Order: sequence, then structure tokens, then C-alpha cells
Amino acid sequence: MFKSKVTTIIAVAGLVIAVFGSTPIGQAASGLVLRKNSVGRAQIKNGAVSGKKIAKDAVTGVNVKDGSLMAADFKTGQIPAGPAGPKGDKGAKGEPGANGTATAYALVSANGTVDPATAKNITSANITTVNAAYCIHGLSFTPKNVIATLASPPTNSDLHIEAGLGPGPCPPGAQLRIFIHTGPGVFMGSAFFLSLN
Repeated sequence: MFKSKVTTIIAVAGLVIAVFGSTPIGQAASGLVLRKNSVGRAQIKNGAVSGKKIAKDAVTGVNVKDGSLMAADFKTGQIPAGPAGPKGDKGAKGEPGANGTATAYALVSANGTVDPATAKNITSANITTVNAAYCIHGLSFTPKNVIATLASPPTNSDLHIEAGLGPGPCPPGAQLRIFIHTGPGVFMGSAFFLSLN
């Protein structure tokens, strides 16, 4: 008879705890069933206690074992960056780039010749040098956009491009005239890059 009453009391106390939870009634009932500090690691199933079940600030640095945390346990920016590492090895040489989109281009030497390996739609036959002027002629198209850059600019030099040629040193039919000016009435030959569209 006595054993039956004890069982009933425990069952009722468990029901009160389950129904009233953290209310004053539930806390009072839990005191009847569980002694203070009577639940430890041995009584808690692995994974049963998650972050949502831990009160804010209940776990502090004192409660965390040194060296037990990983980088993934920290938010971005919480771990200071370490010192810069040593410079890496030089990478392998890249593949040659694709040809440019210019209609024609070339590296023109000081004497007016063109290396076919570095040119497109311009050959030495398209260039005649007359009195330090480079006359461009015989192109299969009419240049609308011309870019010329000195390969090794001489001191105090300017590169000039002329189209729609009138009287001058270039032979009839020349489409462009390029000359390098280094002073009043002074012209000279020098290598230059030429790009045409």
C-alpha cells in the first residue's frame, strides 16, 4: 500500500513538472524529485543540450578548455589575422595571348621594314621611306583610326601622322605619312608601333 502511494506521488510530481515547467509550481515540484546538483554529465545524453537550452552568458571563458575551440567556432573577424607569409614562387609563363582586334598592325623598324611574325595586314611592301618620312600605301582598306607609338622615343621627339595627303615627299597614292620630328625642320628615322582600323 505504501509503495503504491510513493509511486503515485512521484508520478504526480513528474506530471506537474512536465505541465508547469519553469513556473513556480513546476520548480517547487522538481525540488521534490531532484536534489540540487544531482544531475551531472553522467545523467545527460550526448547532444541533448544545445545552444538554445543554455542561458545567455552561462558559459564563459573559464568554462571552456584551452585549445578545444576551432576557427569554425568563431564569427568572421573575431580571430585577428596572422603575419603575412613569405612571398610565393614565381608562376609559370602564360600562354601567348590571342591576336588583337586591330585590322592591321606592325612594328616598323627605323629603315621601314616589317617583321612578318609580329605584323598583320602590313608588310614591308606597304612602307616607303622618303626623306625620313614613312609613307604607307597599298593597304587593302582605308584606315579610319590610326595609332602610332615610338618604340624607343628619342629625346625631345614628336611623332606626327598625316592622312588625306597633299603635296609632299610621299609618292602618289600614299594613304598615310608618318614622320618623327626632333626640332625645327629636323626629322629622323626611329622604330615605331603602328595599329590601324
